[in-house]
Amino acid sequence: FPSPNDIEYDAVNDRIAVATNLGFVVFGSDGQPLHEIGGTRGDGPDEFDVVPGLAYGPDGTLYVLDAYNNRMSAYDADANRIWQVATGKPAKGVDITNPAMAASDDSTDTARLQLPSDVVVDGNNRLIVVDAMDFSVTVFSAEDGSLIAKYGTYGSKDGQLMYPSGIDYDAERDWFAVADSGNRRVQIVRIPDSSSGGG
Repeated sequence: FPSPNDIEYDAVNDRIAVATNLGFVVFGSDGQPLHEIGGTRGDGPDEFDVVPGLAYGPDGTLYVLDAYNNRMSAYDADANRIWQVATGKPAKGVDITNPAMAASDDSTDTARLQLPSDVVVDGNNRLIVVDAMDFSVTVFSAEDGSLIAKYGTYGSKDGQLMYPSGIDYDAERDWFAVADSGNRRVQIVRIPDSSSGGG
């Protein structure tokens, strides 16, 4: 499992998940591996092609992005896959030198993501995915991975994004911090219905 890309802590089960290029590993609080998922690069259901981000839900469900396969999965505490959905056209042959790509327009998937790069769970237990090449922040249902809403466009104005690489959620303030890498800044944004308390 080479090249660790992300790490998340599960407070429910006191464990840590580490994302890698070939899958992910879940460790117990003693540092011993509990589950190793993947390990082979590919596009099969149990294979991965760069896992850039993962997130734990409030019930201990682990949500995993698979960047170049352009899909997302959910796993229970025993590392059994609950669901797996396509989020766009697989990006293996995409020309990443084109700054405003439209490769995902060929996808039949409704989200039409291009290269998902990070995921976080909001206050309403929804999945929020930032996409580096779609210049977007997209909301999915944690229950089944279905698309809820999509925000963002390419650019450098407020609310626009250029190669965003990461996202995190501040539950107390009910806002998101987005690493807007191409614009060399961090943007603080709000997304409708992100908190059950209406923060």
